[in-house]
Amino acid sequence: MSTGASNAVIGAKIGFGEKLAYGAGDLASNFIFTTVNTFLLIFYTDVFGIAPALAGIILLGARLWDAINDPIMGMIVDRTTTRWGKFRPYLLFGAAPFAILGILTFTVTTQLGETARIVYAVLTYVGLGMVYTAVNTPYGALTSAMTQDPRERTSISAVRMFMALLGAFLVSTLLPILVPILGGDSPARGYRLTMVIFAVTAAGLFVITFCGVTERITAPRSQKKVTIGDFFKVVRNNDQLLILCVVFLVLFASNSIVSAVGLFFFTYVLGDAQLFSVYSLANFVPLVLGIPVMTYVASKIGKKQALIWGLLISLLGPLGVALFTHNFQLLVITRVVASIGGAATVAIIWGLVPDTIEYGEWKTGIRAEGATYSIVGFFFKLGVTFGGLVPGLVLERAGYVANQGQVQSSIDAIVALYSVVPIIIGLVGVTLTLLYKLDEKTYRSILQALAERRA
Repeated sequence: MSTGASNAVIGAKIGFGEKLAYGAGDLASNFIFTTVNTFLLIFYTDVFGIAPALAGIILLGARLWDAINDPIMGMIVDRTTTRWGKFRPYLLFGAAPFAILGILTFTVTTQLGETARIVYAVLTYVGLGMVYTAVNTPYGALTSAMTQDPRERTSISAVRMFMALLGAFLVSTLLPILVPILGGDSPARGYRLTMVIFAVTAAGLFVITFCGVTERITAPRSQKKVTIGDFFKVVRNNDQLLILCVVFLVLFASNSIVSAVGLFFFTYVLGDAQLFSVYSLANFVPLVLGIPVMTYVASKIGKKQALIWGLLISLLGPLGVALFTHNFQLLVITRVVASIGGAATVAIIWGLVPDTIEYGEWKTGIRAEGATYSIVGFFFKLGVTFGGLVPGLVLERAGYVANQGQVQSSIDAIVALYSVVPIIIGLVGVTLTLLYKLDEKTYRSILQALAERRA
């Protein structure tokens, strides 16, 4: 083949150590990403002193910039050639800026006036988003360069998401504990010092991924550098990628709304913020145990069917909140069952993305890993942004006042955001997933066609 890769390399079996090294990158990302996704809104409102609606607008504004930034980064990645490979250098050289901007985002600048503080919040959050794109676009695309074996990709994705869940669990569990310990009577100091610990750890983990992963699959040598026209051609003609992008938008919007509202729910509805750590544990353990189970199920019934069943089961979580709002024991039980289904999402959905790269190459003749992951990453981040924007706007309208007892309209809004809204969005996600047609049989035929084309 013109890629210079043998069939053995293309279908390479990846050792567990390399999979673990790859997963260390998502553990790194989640030390900062989960902190932002779960705690930035309440940090802005209760510590930084920004109104909920304005905080939501800041989050949305950053995503509007990503509409420009992400495609540019995707093209830069697709045009990269170094002695370390195409994707890995970004992990090495992006680790320190990612850590620094993570710390600055959670640093309160009390010496600044109100307007200056808002500008500071915008600049640090937008900057963090840009560095996140610079690191995570090539990180995600790295999967496609490790192997083209669909089962190995699912396995890599499962290990990756286990590490991501571990990071999310550690952040959700440790941050509410570390902030008062490190900050004492100053939550601002507590957030800053906690983020220093998380960010330094993340930077080290990215270096582990750089050192422990090998790039095996490359674009055909005859392929020219990817241009802006190629980018839009790949996106426009890859209908399965576009469907998957909307699925990402919907599902991660739901997940992010739940994450952003969680601490509000336990603080102001149940009256005990410490219960959030217990609830996070009830979410994490079955997710971890469910990942190998759902990976096995996907190998038997297909990734699409396993994903759909997992999404349906995961709706039991918000349904439990709607039915048993003040019964913590039943909330935990429904969360445990829901998280077993949720394991299908975390184990499978990222494993679908590399398959759309070969599909796009088959349709357009252009292999564009960076472009593919940049557009998926944009929709992913846009969905995450709704986790801050929607709750912020709803809470503002419902009369939320930080650090005080809430009026009934505010309580009702928090409960609705934690139950009814994710149920509705989840059902939309299931419907969209039904439209995805790139199953295992189709993918195998595409690989065969590509091999014949390159021969």
